[in-house]
Amino acid sequence: MRVYEAIVKGLESVGVQAAFGGAGENAAGLMLALKHSERIRPIMVRHEQAASFMACGYAMYTNRLGVCFATAGPGAFNLFSGLAVAMSDSYPVLAISGYASLEWRGKGSLNETSGVNRTPDSQKMFEATTKGSFLLTDAADTCDVLEEAVNLAFEGRPGPVHIHVPENLTHRGVWVENYHDIRLDVQPVLPEPAETEAIADALADAIRRDEPIVALVGFGAIRSSAGPQVRRSLSGSRSRC
Repeated sequence: MRVYEAIVKGLESVGVQAAFGGAGENAAGLMLALKHSERIRPIMVRHEQAASFMACGYAMYTNRLGVCFATAGPGAFNLFSGLAVAMSDSYPVLAISGYASLEWRGKGSLNETSGVNRTPDSQKMFEATTKGSFLLTDAADTCDVLEEAVNLAFEGRPGPVHIHVPENLTHRGVWVENYHDIRLDVQPVLPEPAETEAIADALADAIRRDEPIVALVGFGAIRSSAGPQVRRSLSGSRSRC
């Protein structure tokens, strides 16, 4: 199968049901692969910024990987605002963007963003707004890179990740011969024992003194389904959640 077909099939294997993106030459292969997918609904937008925010909303309300995509150059840059929100608010989002052919690196080709010869450096830009940005250089690495990126999006504090797909990897005759489903192996985040004990001692002391307790609980508690535990720990005290 071709590179974008492998990416779409890999995303299907981790339960993705929608992908949001903007049209463009470098994203044409991905759009065609999504068109033929029976599990992922492609949703095209007028502006790529909307795609990245829609991916945030999808991740927030489904607890699944949000996916957005764009063509190379300016289209890809339009994803930054939504990715920055995903980074600050801890949404697992994967952004996929086109990239000029690797053999054109440094030659000032259309939408080149290699950072060579005064072209914009899109890798550094995406690294600044994600947990990690990957440049795919070999079709044989497609599934391994996708698996690493998806696991990174969910690892620890969730957040956005990004993959560049160079145009030369989308040409006819370039095949992924070693496809494998994506294995999502997210390790649970364990609390710091010392901090947990200190917080428990402080709460217990306040409850013994019958002091009012104000709990400022962040969205992370909601994402981790810790609401019942928070309420139970404060039950019986004069507290406000």
